[in-house]
Amino acid sequence: MTDIDQLAFEWRAQEGRFTVDEDQMLRFLIKDGRKFERSVRFRDYTEISVGVLVTIFFAVVPLLDRGQEAAWYERWEWYVLSLGCLFVTLAFLYHRKRMRALGVNAADNIAVTTRMTLAQVEYQIHILRRVAWWYCAPLELPLILVALRDDSFDEIRWPYLGFSVLLFVGAVLGNLAYVKYKLEPRQRRLCSMSCELAA
Repeated sequence: MTDIDQLAFEWRAQEGRFTVDEDQMLRFLIKDGRKFERSVRFRDYTEISVGVLVTIFFAVVPLLDRGQEAAWYERWEWYVLSLGCLFVTLAFLYHRKRMRALGVNAADNIAVTTRMTLAQVEYQIHILRRVAWWYCAPLELPLILVALRDDSFDEIRWPYLGFSVLLFVGAVLGNLAYVKYKLEPRQRRLCSMSCELAA
């Protein structure tokens, strides 16, 4: 049972019979909110670091490939791929900034902390439901373009394209499953607690 599950259980168990220890609940909420924030921060910084590396890599590939007779600017699809990686990296920086603004503050009371934690969860649900457009498409479409245009992919073109499509579908479905089975139950519990605190 997670901290937020334990907190919701205790909240319901005490309702109408005991005085709720708001300090203990606030500590639980702050701890749980910071734990959630740390996991999102780790994911974001990992993606940003990898994004910077692959952006540079895909921008340099056409310059290093000496076996091709084409000039570097004739291999423009690699630069489109690099720009797609840059777009995703900038999107993660933007999301990181938004999450920082929604951070849990130890000076807040229990109602405010619950609302802020709920806002963090709802923001993650929002971005993960739209992962196909801001994350997968800017990476997958240029990857497919490179496979279709670059002659070095002749022998593995169709398996590569099939793998790219499976990767796209897997990323989208994986994120949607995470939203459905992890974030939405958490959102419902926090929403319930927020309503009970407001009453």
